[in-house]
Amino acid sequence: MLRFQRSFFNVHIVQRSMLASLRFRPIFYAYNRHAQTVVCFVLSIIECIFKTYRYERETIVGFDGRDQYIDWAVPYSDVISKSLRRVDRHMSAISPVIVLVHGLGDDRYVPYIQRICRECHRRGWRAAVWSY
Repeated sequence: MLRFQRSFFNVHIVQRSMLASLRFRPIFYAYNRHAQTVVCFVLSIIECIFKTYRYERETIVGFDGRDQYIDWAVPYSDVISKSLRRVDRHMSAISPVIVLVHGLGDDRYVPYIQRICRECHRRGWRAAVWSY
């Protein structure tokens, strides 16, 4: 038995938690955790061959005097010249900006970062990767 105070948020959480009782049925080629790992690894290697973004680095001096780097993702298809910096037909100066932070051993060219940049651009958001 679950007891909780009835509020909109609590009721929403309890309703969503019922999804955990459903049986997980993955797609046929990822029938177990090992196959899922291998398939995702192979797909990321294939995706890494086709780099779809280049980055324009912006340097920001921090309060301690150290340089911080923000790399703005620019799709190759939209890159025409340096004068058209970060211009896309779906984006403008008021478009939302998402700042991505990659893992410690990764960089801005890792497939999952490229995938997130692609999804952000598809939604009309500007993507920036913080490089440390």
